[in-house]
Amino acid sequence: MPPEQLSGGVVTRQSDIYAVGVVLWEALTSRRLFDGETEALTLVRAIEGRIDPPSMYNAEIDSLADGVVLRGLARDPNDRFTTAREMALAIEQTIGLASPSEVGEWVEHIAADELGKRAARIAEIEQASLEGVGDPRIGSRRSPRSRRTRRSRASPSRARGEHPAGGETIRAHLLAVALMLGSRVSCSAGSR
Repeated sequence: MPPEQLSGGVVTRQSDIYAVGVVLWEALTSRRLFDGETEALTLVRAIEGRIDPPSMYNAEIDSLADGVVLRGLARDPNDRFTTAREMALAIEQTIGLASPSEVGEWVEHIAADELGKRAARIAEIEQASLEGVGDPRIGSRRSPRSRRTRRSRASPSRARGEHPAGGETIRAHLLAVALMLGSRVSCSAGSR
């Protein structure tokens, strides 16, 4: 929570900017922003709002990145970014964005064990489904090809591997959900 909220002040969209600043500071430094031996001490430090630049704990951070982070964490809400978009643009311009390849490599590194387990489970499922083709407990003894042919007559979209509702319907539903989420975010941001 930002200092103004901890002190019982008015919460605005700049309070959210502060929260993003905390997450960014902690992600760049790999430490807690306000850490105390007790909750009371942590609360006092958060209200005081004395913040070291991230570069003090991570030599890879430059002064431009420090500026973006510290502006998001300004004690006075009027000194913070006006909108999340403004902060996002500042982050993109100074810190930059990871490429899809970099993100993929990071995910593979962080989640290597879990990805390996899932790949093994998928292989088990695929093997079991191939072995079950001729098993009377699973279904007919017809070949997978004859079943595909029968399905394709019943539903052309399934023969192409599409969802029964059709690709266009799914896209329309996804668009509707995205629009609802977007309006929810803009409505909640506007109400502050």
